[in-house]
Amino acid sequence: MKTANIFLTPKGAKIADFGFCEFINETKRPQMFYNVGSPAYMSPESYRDNAYSAKSDVWSMGIILYEMMMG
Repeated sequence: MKTANIFLTPKGAKIADFGFCEFINETKRPQMFYNVGSPAYMSPESYRDNAYSAKSDVWSMGIILYEMMMG
């Protein structure tokens, strides 16, 4: 997630750019490995371990919230 992928429409916000998207459920591993992303929005474990999980999305949303509050 990054601010460039969030679009405001008259009906609300839309998220775009799911080029790197994967559904994770009970039958799949709860963690994925990758080497893509915008460095400013990547979580520390993304840099260190090259690992992705739902926590990475929470980190990115925190960055977006910070940008919204600070301008």
